[in-house]
Amino acid sequence: MELLGLNVNVRKAAVADVAAHSRVHDLKEHWRFLTGSPAQLKKVWEDYHIYVSTTPDGDVEHTAVTYIIGPEGNERATFTTEMSYAAVGDEAEALAKAIGPLLPGFPALSLPPGAAHQESGAAVVAGKASLTAIGPNPTQVSFGSSHPHLLVFFAGWLGQQTGLAKDLSPLDGYAVAAGRHDWPSPVAVDELPTEPVVADTRSLVIPLAATLRTPVVEDASGRLANYYRVGDLPWYVLCSNSGEIMWYHDGWLAADALSRDVRTALAHINKEGS
Repeated sequence: MELLGLNVNVRKAAVADVAAHSRVHDLKEHWRFLTGSPAQLKKVWEDYHIYVSTTPDGDVEHTAVTYIIGPEGNERATFTTEMSYAAVGDEAEALAKAIGPLLPGFPALSLPPGAAHQESGAAVVAGKASLTAIGPNPTQVSFGSSHPHLLVFFAGWLGQQTGLAKDLSPLDGYAVAAGRHDWPSPVAVDELPTEPVVADTRSLVIPLAATLRTPVVEDASGRLANYYRVGDLPWYVLCSNSGEIMWYHDGWLAADALSRDVRTALAHINKEGS
């Protein structure tokens, strides 16, 4: 059984583009990401009934669809889903049940505890939520009611194979600049519904949180990511004190690039508001 992803961005169709996408999302060793010429991609989209549209800003909107294809090349199941982190567990269970019969010996479905039906976690109402930071400094972090934040949503399980500490450390550099310029303070958010085994991930992320000045919280239900329309991991969101999305970015950023982009976004917002 092999996981194949298909490119839906004709503006970034080169092998170097998809390799960079896989690398920045820590997926290079976890999947095969297929691409081709714009004509080839459009033919595959048409064959598999995938709708793709590019906005004037360069964002790509497309059908979120997963096909289960058997060893003989026949389509066995199709899943179309909305982007919902709160539903990740249930969707993973449905995929596992569809894939199981295609594997030798029809293995029994075995999911890690808590993989499906994630219902725990703070409620998120109109962008308001309160979460406790993990690690040695369990401070309370409130969203949507006190002051603006820079949220960085990430998947802790990927840190087992990649340099998660290196990816998150620029947040501390940004925090210094934020304190100097009165910018929104950073918060790292681990998306627990994406974690294969939560306990294993916590054993990695909690010690990491102890090395960061930036608070690290857990979105146990996925509702916080859903509210802030997180489209990928990692994903940056600059939100106002009322919870309004002011800027977002897909993929890791270095400290200088992060400070530059936030400064540009805030300047643009201030200009529009004046």
